[in-house]
Amino acid sequence: MRKLAMFDDPGVAEALREVLREAAIESELRPGPDAAHVVWIVTEHDLERARTLLDEFVAAPTDARYQDAYRAAEARQALERAPAPDPAPSGVPRKSWRERAVQSPVTATLLVASIAVALVTQLGGRSDLVRYLTIVGFDRVDGYLRWGGYSDLMRGQLWRLFTPILIHFGTLHLLFNAFWLNDFAVPTERYQGSWRFLGFILFSAAVSNMAQLVFGQNPNFGGLSGIIYALVGYLWARGGADPNSGIHLPKQWVVFFVIWLVLGFTGLLDDLIGHVANFCHLGGFAAGALYGYIAALIATGRVRH
Repeated sequence: MRKLAMFDDPGVAEALREVLREAAIESELRPGPDAAHVVWIVTEHDLERARTLLDEFVAAPTDARYQDAYRAAEARQALERAPAPDPAPSGVPRKSWRERAVQSPVTATLLVASIAVALVTQLGGRSDLVRYLTIVGFDRVDGYLRWGGYSDLMRGQLWRLFTPILIHFGTLHLLFNAFWLNDFAVPTERYQGSWRFLGFILFSAAVSNMAQLVFGQNPNFGGLSGIIYALVGYLWARGGADPNSGIHLPKQWVVFFVIWLVLGFTGLLDDLIGHVANFCHLGGFAAGALYGYIAALIATGRVRH
């Protein structure tokens, strides 16, 4: 999210939002200092287009072409001042699954695909199917796992760089990852835009999965946790390097995930929840932080792309 403009008059701020809405640019109105009203752009790649519309609006705010925007803004403010209807029954979500899926199609697809793979592979129990989705193929001989190095990737089976994120070993594994993905991925996708977010997911998946294969030396792993760590790294670095981005990840969440990462490397978690793909977590966090930091440098003009 990026700050676009600040106005003393809420009517003018709402009129600008109507202009942005007509251009299919999603915005939010938030309170600012000294009772000001700040317009924020939700999706970062809309910022340049929004700035152009802002310049035109500020240059001639009373122009006839903006009268419909002012009228719509007045109607919206009147509606907001009207008595609120009876609240929905407790437990009823404000947004339906369909609405959330439309707003965040990449996240929704990722969740649905993970659930589908979990059902087909019987939560990782069908090793004959799982090995087609792991980063490289493998066999078990006399109880030992054997794999042929990077030959599958070298032969062009590049989908294996990404498909391990869809594999889950157990119901809790899937639910835990789905919970964090919903919390972190939905707002990130809205902020980046779906196409950029898809690129971020593919980049993070490839880096985290390769990190686990190269340093963990075991292809039998899977799950969305590498992506979760990439999202944490991205949000932490993006918000820290660009405070005006509107991104803020509470420090306690960063501390929680770092502690969990460290505990994984101690081996304590293996006894509690089974084998943990620690290098996948570390690789994902590093990939997300690097991506977020570079994005912040570009957004603030410290480097050009």
